[in-house]
Amino acid sequence: MLEYIEYLAPEVLRGQGHSYPVDWWSLGTLIYEMLTGLPPFYSKHINVMYQKILNAQLTFPSYMSEDAKNLLEGLLTRDAEKRLAGEAVRKHPFFKDIDWEKLDRKEIEPIWKPPVKDDRDTTQIDDYFTQEKPTDSPGETYAHSNNFSLQFSYIPDHFFLQFFP
Repeated sequence: MLEYIEYLAPEVLRGQGHSYPVDWWSLGTLIYEMLTGLPPFYSKHINVMYQKILNAQLTFPSYMSEDAKNLLEGLLTRDAEKRLAGEAVRKHPFFKDIDWEKLDRKEIEPIWKPPVKDDRDTTQIDDYFTQEKPTDSPGETYAHSNNFSLQFSYIPDHFFLQFFP
């Protein structure tokens, strides 16, 4: 089952070769969703969503700023060669208030921090997600195993701290 297809770039849907530009498309989709509540080409029907991603005009709610619209138009450009990417994203006026050097050094305090007890506290995550059966996750077995022959593509930093404090 495909999940999160609303984030797939057009070149992926067309079965063309792809590289880093797909990540910039996905970032554009994520920013759009964060600003509006839904991805830009969303439909409950997968085939309709495919067609929208490939062909539909990008539209914006009236409350969206011109800088946000311009950023999203750049990130959600269907031609991967012309898609906004890399340093051009950082320099975009939408991000004018971000000090990227401080951000890279993790010196910027977030405006709001969720009230969590520790890194396993899920009280701020909707029950819909926390009650879901994990299907693409190694689950708890990796965190309590000394067997390093397990083949995971992602192992969080705190995993190794259990063995190498």
